[in-house]
Amino acid sequence: MRRLSNIFWGIILILIAAGLILYKMGFGFMSFIPSVSFWQLVLAIAFICIFINSLIELNFGGVFFSAAFFCIVFASQLHVEKLVPWTVLIAALILTIAMEMIFPGSKRSKHIYAHGSVTSDEVSGERIYESAHFTGASKYIRSENFKSAKLVSSFAGMEVYFDKVKVPEGEATIELYSKFGGVKLFIPASWRIINELNSVAGAVDEQGTWTGETDVTVRLVGENKFGGVEIVRV
Repeated sequence: MRRLSNIFWGIILILIAAGLILYKMGFGFMSFIPSVSFWQLVLAIAFICIFINSLIELNFGGVFFSAAFFCIVFASQLHVEKLVPWTVLIAALILTIAMEMIFPGSKRSKHIYAHGSVTSDEVSGERIYESAHFTGASKYIRSENFKSAKLVSSFAGMEVYFDKVKVPEGEATIELYSKFGGVKLFIPASWRIINELNSVAGAVDEQGTWTGETDVTVRLVGENKFGGVEIVRV
């Protein structure tokens, strides 16, 4: 199965590369669909392939999130500008959770890498690494000596809770890499956040006010591309 999957994606990449070469040579095949750019077409092919592959594997996260991002990329053509990005992303997350509840037993990772399902895990340690791809994930961090966390979210919705974390050294780092996803960070209201996150076509919102009651300082670094990051103080 893995071999067939590699062949499938290899062929898709070859077709994309061939299309790029033809486009640059001026064959003008995009003239048939003037309102769609070349890169939109590339993304459309990728999303459709992900959708079909996920449907075959009953990967609900892949099905709904690929459809959601298809709507985001082609919002103007589909006339759904009012629904993007958050409405369709939240709908995709809710639908994924609902389908996992109705049809339990789909593939679910017990490790730090989650693919194609909704996971809810409690994680402990000084240095945390979590990633989610085409899925909805909730991570509850438990640590008596938290130092750093690296979070990777790609076409996924991720919620990470740091409210049960202690930082005796007074300093910690959250390294976040998000692409086409939504990430919510739930942190203690007493933490001071230094936002050094590099956002490209994305946004970072913060809810709540820093109380200033402790000396804990957390640096938020990394990249946020075409997604939303929300910091919620609890």
